[in-house]
Amino acid sequence: QVRLDSFSSSLTLEADIDFDRYLSPSFYPAIAVNGIAVDYDADKPAVNTVTLGGSPTQAFIKEITVKVAPPPNYGSGGDDGDETTYQLLVSREPDYEAALRPVSIRLNDELFNTVSLDPPFEASSPTMLYRASVRHGAKRVRVEFDCNVPAAAEVDVSSGSKFADGNATVSSWADLESSGKTTVTAACILQAKRRTIRISISEEASDLADVQIQLNAIGSHSVESLNNGSSFMILASKPEVQLVPIYDEPSLHLSFEESTEQTFGLGVGVPTPPIAVPSQGSKTVYLLLRVSGPQQRRIPVVLARWVKQPEESSSQPSPAANVHERLQGFVPAAQKHAEFA
Repeated sequence: QVRLDSFSSSLTLEADIDFDRYLSPSFYPAIAVNGIAVDYDADKPAVNTVTLGGSPTQAFIKEITVKVAPPPNYGSGGDDGDETTYQLLVSREPDYEAALRPVSIRLNDELFNTVSLDPPFEASSPTMLYRASVRHGAKRVRVEFDCNVPAAAEVDVSSGSKFADGNATVSSWADLESSGKTTVTAACILQAKRRTIRISISEEASDLADVQIQLNAIGSHSVESLNNGSSFMILASKPEVQLVPIYDEPSLHLSFEESTEQTFGLGVGVPTPPIAVPSQGSKTVYLLLRVSGPQQRRIPVVLARWVKQPEESSSQPSPAANVHERLQGFVPAAQKHAEFA
């Protein structure tokens, strides 16, 4: 007798065979589970999976028959007395926790593009929070959500839609919020208990040029955004700095490139590795942005050391004629001319 403590839709049986007892594979015994022959050899275990079926809320009993017999062409005048039959009685108690697990959830936009979940949904997974992104301009999504019978499915969308009719399945269209961020909350409900998953849906940016990035830098004297954020200039107060990007675009993929051989993935508020800043001149590194597809946007970040001007200097320096003068800080005019001419 086999007792299952929790819900399982199938049971896998494996025969433990001593292959050393047999002279060749032609002498291996024939094994059948519920009348179906099990294919095996010395390198392939004798394994068979039996579908149990039933509902998690129901007590369950199933009988499985396993027969072991001599091979079909063994000897002459085979004797049925050599056949051994095993009767397995499988029982399973109701499992109400399993009954609350969602079976599946699928989303499509109004053009019937599949909206992928991150991480991918698995019925047996304990994951409760998912992320998804829809194409720019999407207005609606179709939510298909299934629970185990007799649990009731409920779907609540932050745009104001709610679907619940007491059945185990919901399949309905829901509007997306104009802000570009929509939350879908789906739950399986049974006997006043519920199991909930939540999906945060973000609309992809229409153009990488529309993505706004703020940049902080650890170890800097100042950070200046140039040309409406298309590049940055950093004056470093220390020999090394770390860039810290800030943005509000969940579907954005951001990475840092110091050279073509060194690229690091980043996230919101995640600092780059320390970057050495040259004591003279400047250095350019890049932030690489990608929302979807192969297209990317490169944002140059120019780094240079900040040099404090002498306090006794009473004259105000004229505006820098080029970016190199602005980055270099205070340098005598003759030396400036020699370095940047």
